[in-house]
Amino acid sequence: MNKMIKRETKFHCHQLHKFGGSSLANIECYQRVINIITNYSKPGDLIVVSASGNTTNQLINWLKLSQTNHILAYQEYKSILSYQINLIIGLLSNKKRQIVKLAFLSDIDKLKTLIHKSINNDIYAEVVGHGEIWSARLMSAVLEEYNLPSHWLDARLFLRAEFAAQPKINEIISRPLLHKLLKRYPNKILVVTGFIAQNRQGKTILLGRNGSDYSATQVGVLAEVNKITIWSDVAGIYSADPSKVKNAYLLPLLRFDEAIELARLNTPILHARTLQPISVTNINIQLRCYYKPEYGSTKIAHILSLGTGVKIITSHDDICLIELTLTKKQNFNQTYKFINLFLKQTQLQPLVVNLNLNKKTIKLYYTSEVAVNAISILQNVTIIKNLSLYYHFSFIALIGAGIGKNPLNNYYFHKQLKNQPVEFIWHSEEKISIIAILRTTQTSHLVKILHKSLFKIEKILDSSYFI
Repeated sequence: MNKMIKRETKFHCHQLHKFGGSSLANIECYQRVINIITNYSKPGDLIVVSASGNTTNQLINWLKLSQTNHILAYQEYKSILSYQINLIIGLLSNKKRQIVKLAFLSDIDKLKTLIHKSINNDIYAEVVGHGEIWSARLMSAVLEEYNLPSHWLDARLFLRAEFAAQPKINEIISRPLLHKLLKRYPNKILVVTGFIAQNRQGKTILLGRNGSDYSATQVGVLAEVNKITIWSDVAGIYSADPSKVKNAYLLPLLRFDEAIELARLNTPILHARTLQPISVTNINIQLRCYYKPEYGSTKIAHILSLGTGVKIITSHDDICLIELTLTKKQNFNQTYKFINLFLKQTQLQPLVVNLNLNKKTIKLYYTSEVAVNAISILQNVTIIKNLSLYYHFSFIALIGAGIGKNPLNNYYFHKQLKNQPVEFIWHSEEKISIIAILRTTQTSHLVKILHKSLFKIEKILDSSYFI
């Protein structure tokens, strides 16, 4: 407790804003972001940006095509060139326009030289990470254009990490490097590149899937901000996916552990790595819609809840099963303990685990995207002999503090799933979620039915919280 209080006293009075690629997709989007910064920010704040629009995918395509089809590669290059220059021309006046344009052209010439070499991890990272550099540089220049003192920072100046499937920031090395930069620009809005870091050899490290949100919360922790706002195309977290359930409503407040469980279950709105850096801090996160900031938001905070029950219904229709069958000679508990530790170390923990001691099977459930990576790594583990991959599963889950102790929620969940192709139902150890694995790839109808059964429109969310 004393340690937490000590960290609080070191917090600066600034906050961090994170803007994703869709919020910087065109001139109108940039102008909308400027309006947000004008109204919701102040000197000393930090802004972390993703690459504008589809830039990262464009760079990946350009890189790949350069190795196979030079005509298509040139067309992709021209598309990148046109897109970035149009943004610069449309957003900046003559003097600043020329400076930013020349810097961009210098970058693109350097990348042209790199892509004609034999592609390795270092070249790939250097090329693909440039989208964030261009958006950060441009955003800072646009802020200056609107008389908002600003400076942009390449995160590689201070973020240190090493190459891995899911690179992790070294806070001990990174913190003093960032603080030195913060002291240099005390009264400016600092625009920082997301997604990229640097290793000990000075090479660019990409922070992996959802790396920009992860780097945003990591920068927020290093800078000791008291609030992080992630601006995206949704207002926050809903009781269910609004595209599936018309009556789904925005949750104004969510416990941190509820958010972690939702992120763990692969929601597109919130990602597990995003929350990792702030799990041991007092920093709150706010999720907000960049094109409708007044619409509402979800605050994720370290709070206690008086209520016990469902707050969110979520599902995923593309789940795979990796089944490990142990030999008769293998000790089941020891082997599972080893595999579980190995998966944690490689950051490939499954969504759900089903253990069968009698059949000596360990069933690991992943999204199909992660399953491919997981099975390729597990195949190289010497103690694993029999490994199988199965497709066409889904899950549906209830999330809420103390839900495992709520008899009404449990009753309705089991009742609605009674005639469904349920593989098994799993309760989290923390009693914060109930998850059913199903042998189907369609859950929309179940989400609607459960939402109708478990939620009432007149329910007042705030009454279940104690702050």
